[in-house]
Amino acid sequence: MTDLYRPLRDEFAWHVPRFINIADRCCQQWAEEHSHSKSVAIEIIGPDGYAQRSTFQELAETSCRLANGLERMGAKPGDRVAVIMRDRVEALAVMMACWLKQCIVVALPTTEHGDVMTQRVRQSRCRIVFTDDSEPDKVFSALQRCTRVQQIVGLSVEAENAMSWSGLLSRQPDAYRVEPTRSQQPALLAWPTRSSSAYPPQTAFLVAHQALIGNLTGFVSANNWFPKDATGMQSSVSMMSEAGLFGVILPSLYFGVGVRLQPTLPHSFEALSQGALKISHINTTSGMLCQWLRRSPVSAEFNLKGLSVFGELLNGYWRDLASNRFGIQPNLVTFVPGCGLLWGDSHPMWPTDPDKAGRVFPGHKLVERSAGLSGPGTSVCKEIYACRSDHTGDPDPAIYVGVWPLKDPADVHEPIDMVPEHPCGLVGELKEDGSVHLAGWSDDLLLTGSAALHPLAIEQAVMSIDEVMMAAAIHPPSRKPASDVAEIWIVLELDSATSISSAQRTGLRNRILEVIRGMVGNSRVRLGISQRISIDTSGHPRRDLLRVRHGLSGVQPLSA
Repeated sequence: MTDLYRPLRDEFAWHVPRFINIADRCCQQWAEEHSHSKSVAIEIIGPDGYAQRSTFQELAETSCRLANGLERMGAKPGDRVAVIMRDRVEALAVMMACWLKQCIVVALPTTEHGDVMTQRVRQSRCRIVFTDDSEPDKVFSALQRCTRVQQIVGLSVEAENAMSWSGLLSRQPDAYRVEPTRSQQPALLAWPTRSSSAYPPQTAFLVAHQALIGNLTGFVSANNWFPKDATGMQSSVSMMSEAGLFGVILPSLYFGVGVRLQPTLPHSFEALSQGALKISHINTTSGMLCQWLRRSPVSAEFNLKGLSVFGELLNGYWRDLASNRFGIQPNLVTFVPGCGLLWGDSHPMWPTDPDKAGRVFPGHKLVERSAGLSGPGTSVCKEIYACRSDHTGDPDPAIYVGVWPLKDPADVHEPIDMVPEHPCGLVGELKEDGSVHLAGWSDDLLLTGSAALHPLAIEQAVMSIDEVMMAAAIHPPSRKPASDVAEIWIVLELDSATSISSAQRTGLRNRILEVIRGMVGNSRVRLGISQRISIDTSGHPRRDLLRVRHGLSGVQPLSA
């Protein structure tokens, strides 16, 4: 295969306009183009099959009405506006309206814990909140403790202290004049999924309008993206996440290509064409892909142009299975909070290695520093940092432009300065050819007496066994790993809800030990079966299991 990586990287140069507005580039310009205005911009398909969609023109008109409504409520550029909704067309319209008005979006899913909602609304000092009928009791209870909130707009919500959605939009014009927006103007306040070692806990990142441009190289590379061949993008990643917005939705809309959000993957190629969009590209997570491949044994004919997978690892077994099922090689891509799509695969452009996480995308630069780990197997475990400038010295537009402290700036004696190199929270090794070999997230790494293990490597290997639907590899919650021999728990979710016999347990245990023996060395392994814990594949299952430690009491040992 031809390797085009080096010329692509060496010849690449950023051309970031001085002024750019996300809503203008991703919605308004397409709504004003007669041949494109009636095309579907966003389609939402819920778990129950309920579909909701909006054309570019409809999305633009609603966004303009909302922007005028924000102006009526006294919103000013730089104000933070909380959007506490499930994935829906109206949520995207609110975000577009905020960007038209140059406000900063604070996106919070309604599935978030109430205390987290309270903390983040208070931390961001929002005066205006938009919410819907997904979790009204939890949301309004959380907002009661947010004294700065002055106005709440409720969609399909009946509450005395909330303005109705229809009431806000009524009599508002469906046109809005977009003021020139500096490319470095903050657009999103994003909290990292894991605490950063560079900043105090709960510090959030200010992601700018220019991050739309900064993520395009990763998006185009990972999705085999040729705009003329792209007819629709389907993703299982939520629009309420930074990765969903800047890694999938906004880049697709930037090219005028509609997006379908659906929490599950299609069971057949025909299912891709059942909605309003003709899907040519699919985006999902490694956990979702592996689980779907396990639960969908029937082969189907797909005719895709691109299959991108968010994650840090996808071993050869799952790559081959996905390739056979979808008819195209999957491209693994890593989204780093606050920094965007920094590295990944691109099958048409350069060779891939199932043992690596891809190569650094053109326009970005990584360096490695000591991770402070010691012991056998940790010599290749360096902490990976994202640089604010690329290899030519030009600023990287994907990187966050500011940090937002937990406390009110008036209470902070010393402002928080941005670090010149951002620790990504991942450890591994960078190769001369631009490839990234990951050992895993630093706070999830399984340190054993012989090696530093990537939990995903163990989980994906165990999931190749027929009976295993999902697996999570973790350290015991109540004890630290020994320096010589580490105990690793592997918790399984099995295909059968019925009890299994002692002989079946022994056979399953032996097969698991066989597939992981080369990884764990002399580590002590405890295996357990969970038939009532549902392992969340949308995030990091090991952390989810630890978060509900009481559930581990229901894990049945696979062996005495």
